[in-house]
Amino acid sequence: MKNMKTRILIIIAALVIFPASGQSQWVQTNWPPLPFGGSVSCFAISGNILFAVINGNSIFRTTNEETTWTSLDTTGLGNTTRTAIAASGTNIFAGTYGNGVFRSLNGGISWSAINTGLAGNLYIKALYVSGSNLFAASNYGGIFRSTNNGSSWGKSDSGLWGSAFYINALLTSSPNLFAGTDSGVFISVNNGISWSAINNGLPLKSEVVALAAHGTNLLAATLDSGMFLSSDNGTNWSHVSNGLPDKAYVTTFSSSGSNLFAAVYDSGVYRSTDSGTTWMRTDSSLTNIPISVLAAIDTITFAGTLGYGIFLSRDNGRSWATSYFDTLYSTVSTLTANGTDLFADGDLRTTDSGTMWTSMSAGLKGNGVDIFAVSGTKLFGVGDSGVFLSTDSGMNWTRVDTGLTNKDVTAFTADGTDLFLGTGQTSAPAGYGGIFRSSDGGLSWTSAHVQTPTGVSSLAVNGTYIFVGTLGAGILESTNYGTSWTAAGLGGSPINSFLVTDSNLFAATGSGVYVSMGIFLSPSNTTSWMGAGLDRVNINALAVSGTNLFAGTDKGVFLSTNNGASWANVSAGLKDTEVLSLAVCESNLFAGTIGGGVWRCSLSYFDTLGKSTVAASEARSSQIQCYPNPFSQSTTISFTSLESGAAEVNVVNILGAPVAGIFSGELDAGEHSFTWDASSLPPGMYECVVNVNGNVERIPLSHLR
Repeated sequence: MKNMKTRILIIIAALVIFPASGQSQWVQTNWPPLPFGGSVSCFAISGNILFAVINGNSIFRTTNEETTWTSLDTTGLGNTTRTAIAASGTNIFAGTYGNGVFRSLNGGISWSAINTGLAGNLYIKALYVSGSNLFAASNYGGIFRSTNNGSSWGKSDSGLWGSAFYINALLTSSPNLFAGTDSGVFISVNNGISWSAINNGLPLKSEVVALAAHGTNLLAATLDSGMFLSSDNGTNWSHVSNGLPDKAYVTTFSSSGSNLFAAVYDSGVYRSTDSGTTWMRTDSSLTNIPISVLAAIDTITFAGTLGYGIFLSRDNGRSWATSYFDTLYSTVSTLTANGTDLFADGDLRTTDSGTMWTSMSAGLKGNGVDIFAVSGTKLFGVGDSGVFLSTDSGMNWTRVDTGLTNKDVTAFTADGTDLFLGTGQTSAPAGYGGIFRSSDGGLSWTSAHVQTPTGVSSLAVNGTYIFVGTLGAGILESTNYGTSWTAAGLGGSPINSFLVTDSNLFAATGSGVYVSMGIFLSPSNTTSWMGAGLDRVNINALAVSGTNLFAGTDKGVFLSTNNGASWANVSAGLKDTEVLSLAVCESNLFAGTIGGGVWRCSLSYFDTLGKSTVAASEARSSQIQCYPNPFSQSTTISFTSLESGAAEVNVVNILGAPVAGIFSGELDAGEHSFTWDASSLPPGMYECVVNVNGNVERIPLSHLR
């Protein structure tokens, strides 16, 4: 454990808006989306090309090279959700929710509407190609067929009735066409001209959501009653349960050679080698992930998910790897660096500064992990379902939360082999958060005997000191490694994060950056905090590199080269300026944003910028001084104004509330001095605020008994 250092910090806090110079330095990495990797609504295959609809508005394609995805231009499809996609030769068809069907003849470069005959039925649920026929299922509008690549459409649903007009799936099993509907399964023996129900053995009014044909068997997946199999072309059906969860909700099927795959919602991918009679679950890494669609190209099976992007398997489902992450809509709330590795919330890691991100799936997916922390060679992932440990850089994970009575983990920090975590508010006994400690590397946990009136939002450890940030109830402090606790100020604003440097403790709050005036003094007095700039700005994260202090805020990234005395906005080029997380990894600063994924900027850029920022700050500085400081009765406040104009000199308490108005009026350029008599005020920490023509500078004041 570190020794506490005795330091005194004097702060003159000001905000410097540093203009962007030259080309912007922030670069967006190839990181994934809200919540982790994009929602995939449908696949389509044409030869060795796979098409995918992502997040309802983007269409991507890939070949069986697995990780290279190309975005198609969909501006011609209008401002509506893309609901379906199909391919036939060189033609690509896209169904939309409200604008009907579109066709591209040039690989998705341009699109044209093909809705002749679809009037009043432009809400497309599904598209399906069967030989020379193209079928479009309209939302409660039945089925339409085109025999000329969509140039014109005709009704093709004679025999469908009631809720059967809501089509969930279409399937060809030569020479027949099958439809899965909200009223069971229907068959057409004449290319969709007419239909008849084939529901013997299916539960009454079964909602059939997926269909598959494999070998001589036909399979139907229902919404509430599980999977059913027919070996006589749909004449009779029997329930399939061998190897599947009870009443498994199968969302999609896909086949590859002798293998038939079924995606069970929140339970993973299952495989059958006997045409659906028996099933076994493939690799468990996709457990708890909602899988929406499956597709196979040659020996590669793709799994599209709701919110987790696309995964692929090259070994018949025995293992899965990340194939696609949407880079457009991602929110990144935590970043953790460890050597050359950078970890992001969800389950992602990059070793090349964000060029490629890989999923750390085994044992982790679907467990709500959104915070990572490093202790030696151990990587911990925590979230709303407990604590997980990896000893191989995130490739495999095991649960380690024995003794943890509240598994909603909201904060985590490590001090050597000692680990500390904070939890969210519980419903019992009185809605408290708490602190737990592990002294055996996370294998077991014990309570640190403190409850917080709100959930714990942040933690920091320095020597025998432990600091706990809460969501509005201020900071709690232990000076004896968790044996006892006292309140340590800053109530009323959420404490989003801490940063401990060699000399200072910084707190990122919902209303600016604060620095403790007492942690490195003897005796300690951490109830005394001074504003360190960025007043009334929500500070989400702090990071440090050498003498550079960074703040991630709702207004971008700010840089201070003088411990918070002045700040420069260094967000030029950062398109998504709501920054939730910061991390320094090797030679880059990374910023996790709301809606824009992860961005990076070279630290060398900030070194150059910092010199200019300091020069600008010093040029404007009024050299404010207070003597004596600390003082018992009164002190003299002196400063040099570099320009004449309207001026105010005030004193505020640690909450920012005014306690004394010393001067208000016009000042000439030059030196000025004022005396503040504090004999009528209680001892404690105060702050002198000097405002000349809107340029604000501050200095902390220590009023002794």
